[in-house]
Amino acid sequence: MMALQLIGGRWPKRWAPQNAGTFNQESFASWWPRVEADLGHLDPRVAEQWIHRHWHLSPYFGFDVKRARSELRRLSTATIMDAVRTVDDRQPSEIADPDKIYAMFNPKGMAAFEPALTMNTTGTWNMPVLVVESDHGFVYNREQFPDAHFWLIEGHQRQRYLRALAYKGKAAPEHEVLILAVS
Repeated sequence: MMALQLIGGRWPKRWAPQNAGTFNQESFASWWPRVEADLGHLDPRVAEQWIHRHWHLSPYFGFDVKRARSELRRLSTATIMDAVRTVDDRQPSEIADPDKIYAMFNPKGMAAFEPALTMNTTGTWNMPVLVVESDHGFVYNREQFPDAHFWLIEGHQRQRYLRALAYKGKAAPEHEVLILAVS
């Protein structure tokens, strides 16, 4: 079997939220009824936090969601930290510095906003992150990740902050994760 391509293709223009990428972007409540016939096989949170919210700004714009199925699972903090790959894995080390990430999410007054608000209280997020699962690895920007089993699609800030909380011993043991698998 071949590795799963994370980039490529296009989503139908009819899926585009009106005024996508502006402060006047169409609400999810208005958008979902227009696309539910095409995307209703997925958990609506997949469409809301990824396709609707980020539309063409996502590096995974065009991923073949029509062939995907979604499932809500609980993964341990250790599994998320060790097995979920992300484009952040290729970033400079300051993005991975748990003390800097913790400070970034907790400056004066900022801990009152999501995701820090919920994560500081519960040790987990208020909205599951979205990952793709593949038994055969991934291809991202022509780069091969043959040993990766999970790839983070949406929830990069939450995942970074989870790493910081785990480093400080404040992370919950398990977290809800929306998993996409392509058939």
